[in-house]
Amino acid sequence: MKRKHCLPKRESAKGARTTRVLLGLLVLVLLGFGWLLWRGHWSRMVVPAPQRADASGQAPLPFEVLEEVPTVEGVCGAAEPVATPRDSGGDTPSAEQDSKRYLRLLFQTEDGEAIGGVPFLASRVVDEELMPGTQALRCNHEGAISLAMALDTTSVQVQINDMGWHIDIQIIHLDGPITQHTLKLHRLVSVEFDVRYEDGLPFKGRASFGGTGDALPARYAGGSSRGDGWVRRWRGTAESNPFTIDGISPRDAVLNFYCERAGYDRFDYEIKKEQLYEGARIAITITKPKNPPGTIILHFDLSAFPEQWQEWSYSLVPDSFRGSETSSTEQQRPPSEFALHTINPGEYTVTVVCENRVWSARVLVVGSEETHVQVELAEAAAASVCAIDENGEPIQGACLYLDERVHIDYPTTARAGSRALSGRDGIALLSGLPPHVNRLYLEAEGYDQSVIPVVLSSGMTADLGTIRLTPSAGMIEVRLLNASGSRSYEAMCIHPWGRGGRSTLRLVPRDGVLVFEKMKFRDYMVAVRPAHGGRVVSKNITLSGDEPKVVVELDVSSLTETDD
Repeated sequence: MKRKHCLPKRESAKGARTTRVLLGLLVLVLLGFGWLLWRGHWSRMVVPAPQRADASGQAPLPFEVLEEVPTVEGVCGAAEPVATPRDSGGDTPSAEQDSKRYLRLLFQTEDGEAIGGVPFLASRVVDEELMPGTQALRCNHEGAISLAMALDTTSVQVQINDMGWHIDIQIIHLDGPITQHTLKLHRLVSVEFDVRYEDGLPFKGRASFGGTGDALPARYAGGSSRGDGWVRRWRGTAESNPFTIDGISPRDAVLNFYCERAGYDRFDYEIKKEQLYEGARIAITITKPKNPPGTIILHFDLSAFPEQWQEWSYSLVPDSFRGSETSSTEQQRPPSEFALHTINPGEYTVTVVCENRVWSARVLVVGSEETHVQVELAEAAAASVCAIDENGEPIQGACLYLDERVHIDYPTTARAGSRALSGRDGIALLSGLPPHVNRLYLEAEGYDQSVIPVVLSSGMTADLGTIRLTPSAGMIEVRLLNASGSRSYEAMCIHPWGRGGRSTLRLVPRDGVLVFEKMKFRDYMVAVRPAHGGRVVSKNITLSGDEPKVVVELDVSSLTETDD
């Protein structure tokens, strides 16, 4: 019998373990090598190729400046875009050239003389959308520059960035692979202005210079601004007379003067391009308007204002619609004497607010006169009230307000120091009140106004208790005369000054009669217009306890199709 050769059992197990370890190491090596290959392939896939950047190194340049564009037969001297002849030899652009668009710009005077070294800004346009990235460029000494750009570029926007020459922003359409375009620039000029009032006193104050559809770059020490876009305006302060404005485009324009002298308003002076040339001197006389305005000058105690920059605001509310309602917000301390506005004569409520302090007063403005007012800020007060209906339920949206002359048109919004709205609990809290206020007013949509006497002091919050509002009993019946049966009309009851009316706008029935019920006792303007918009006919009326119902007849025959 042949004897079998066998390894001891312990040694056989040890060899198997070694084999498994070696196989595991081989697998790990293969996996690692494969991972490295995969990582290198993926990196080549996702890492973009380096792109040329501008001087800042943050963004790719949209244009490449060339010595010359690729030559195509007939392109030299052409003013229109030239298509590339693809079936001809010799001058046909290469495949690399065919993947780009080319533009050659020529800068010339209006007489055709080349202008060298003109700086400008250029941007790409793709399908009428301005692409991000604006590149600053400059033409050569011969007034030319050649640019290459991406093939998807459909237009190039060019804006001159030079104070000596000017042209409106240009959109140059690229209708072919190669385009040559000539820009006709005109020189900007400096003009001296001698501006005086009709009595001979020199003008000193704010002025602005704007073109009639033309761009007007500005360069004026102490008050200049240069805008971007197709209209640029000069704004400055004429502190001496005469004064000079540099960088004017010689085209028809308007010079605006904002007079701070009592009796004078804004004065506009039209200038023809023939008057605007280098070294010109223009004399202007400012005349007083037929209805001279007045001037409000507020005097401030600077110690009442914080030393650091702090937001403060003022408002002027007129008694009459003939006044000019205005407001402003400032971010700095006011001067000791600050002329707020030149405004129409009449009585105004002037309010100044700074932090939690407030001042308010009624001011009479007289034409051609200065009205001086001393502002004395005091810590603001506040007042709260609970509005309920005839059943004792809280009224949401009731309005607690300060000025009896204001007509609330619903829906309305809250405004600190002016009006506050109640919540679901019927409570309205009005803050920012001047301490001298002695009455407030409460009303709600569909409810009459209630007058509330108050006694306030600086920093206090007065609880005015619960006020039961009375439903409004006024009624307005609108009747249309000579209405067209084929047309629809809308009617509204609005403020006599022509404000509000959003909540009362209603469609007039076919019979031409519309009734507004539960209207407050007050003044109204009843207006009717075509349902799809157009000119209105109107009439002013008054609802009162003596005349709670008013019938308003309006002839709408003049509202023809041409008014739509």
